[in-house]
Amino acid sequence: MNGFQVLGLAAEVMAWLGPMIGLPLLVGGIVLRARERDLVTTEVVIVGQPDDPRARWFDAEDIHERPLRPGERSRLDGRDFTLAYVSPTNPAQMRLERRLPITTVSLALGATLVAAGLVGLVVSIADAFVG
Repeated sequence: MNGFQVLGLAAEVMAWLGPMIGLPLLVGGIVLRARERDLVTTEVVIVGQPDDPRARWFDAEDIHERPLRPGERSRLDGRDFTLAYVSPTNPAQMRLERRLPITTVSLALGATLVAAGLVGLVVSIADAFVG
């Protein structure tokens, strides 16, 4: 077995595993991103003590408030207001980032695995003709 045959075998494994794992991740990322498109940009005011800040925002009918998580506190850098993203169907849910990290990771990993699967398919076909 020469080096090109070993490469062809590894490429064939990748041609099977890449899309099998990557496609569900990619579809899940697309679904998550579609759900995040409906979010409305809202101005959030930071109130409370420095050791226990709270975010307060308004919608057409009510005032909403929740404590900030430690990671959110560090992102604000002492500012008194910021832009946040609120669901129009449930305005009590607010977050400071447009996309969840799982959405970005799912899209990137899914696309990478599908692309690696396609490259593996091309290399395994080339191995069938050359080898």
